[in-house]
Amino acid sequence: TILYRLSGEEFEGGEVSFTDVKAGSWYEKNVLWAADKELVKGYPDNTFKPNDSIKRSEMVTLLARYIEYKGIRVIPDSDALQSFPDAKAGSFYAKSLETVRKSGLIKGDTAGNFRPDATATRAEAAVLFSRFLDMVALGEELEELKEPHPVIRLDTETGKDVESKEEYILTDFSLT
Repeated sequence: TILYRLSGEEFEGGEVSFTDVKAGSWYEKNVLWAADKELVKGYPDNTFKPNDSIKRSEMVTLLARYIEYKGIRVIPDSDALQSFPDAKAGSFYAKSLETVRKSGLIKGDTAGNFRPDATATRAEAAVLFSRFLDMVALGEELEELKEPHPVIRLDTETGKDVESKEEYILTDFSLT
């Protein structure tokens, strides 16, 4: 539903292919759109499981497929973790996790783990989509530049804006 609304696309719908997606349900059009765009594929038993909680691995897979579908340029984040020790190579989510990880959209827990089978909380989803929207906005700003220009980024230790020439704040600096 979030991705369908975010897309801003109109979709008339089609035939329900998942046995557990009820015609006329509030989510039917959203699921049909996502299936039409190949963002969701369902489970081997031809179900979608609309009433189940979404796992973290499923959430990043949906977002990565959306990024690919929309042709969104992923902006690498130099602070992104190199890997998640609990991510399984060759899993259905491995490629998607790599896309989302290298952009810094997902950071992992305090131990640096991804926890692929854990239920995604509303807070985690909100943070993920907030970071995604920020990345898209930055990408649009960069695309508007006619020539390659350097991008300077200053991150202050306290998150406070630099407002004075006399007050010094510890700052990380990056030039891209």
